[in-house]
Amino acid sequence: MSKKQRKRQSLGFADILHLATAITVGASIFHTFDGSSGKEGLLDLNGDVAGFPLVIEKPSTAQKEFDFE
Repeated sequence: MSKKQRKRQSLGFADILHLATAITVGASIFHTFDGSSGKEGLLDLNGDVAGFPLVIEKPSTAQKEFDFE
């Protein structure tokens, strides 16, 4: 059994609901920190959520620069 298959079997209700909602509304990217600490998480499902090509990635922010002069 692959890592993705094991993860799918261990998803909690909240994770399933969030992913199903993203797929239903046609989201192209799903942002989460789940799995970013080295543990298995939703990030492991990137690109294949039950056959749907949903991109799952950590959110990113650009650092703003201010000119105080």
